[in-house]
Amino acid sequence: MRSNLYKECYEQETFYWWHRAKQNIVLKEFKKYRPNGKLKILDIGCGTGGMLKKLEDLGSVFGVDNSKKAVSFCKKQGLDNVILADTTKPLTFKNNQFDIVLALDVVEHIKY
Repeated sequence: MRSNLYKECYEQETFYWWHRAKQNIVLKEFKKYRPNGKLKILDIGCGTGGMLKKLEDLGSVFGVDNSKKAVSFCKKQGLDNVILADTTKPLTFKNNQFDIVLALDVVEHIKY
């Protein structure tokens, strides 16, 4: 994502229709498949953390982004389980560590 858009995204993700609709759809679907225990969720390309904040009610959330700005906005929201990483390379999580892995709004930002 262009670095000048992170602040705008951070400010809009609680009320702008695109973010709200996406969050509502994801939450509705995840609640259908929620096991008896809490879910462990990884959001690759978590951006400024709006989706992670919504997912906290479902269990443990972890985020990865390749932007320092995005990670700093996540931290500003109190999200401590967010790391800066090169998401074009393999991530070092254990197999089967997460119940759900997301990569929302990521593909359109990949340069070919």
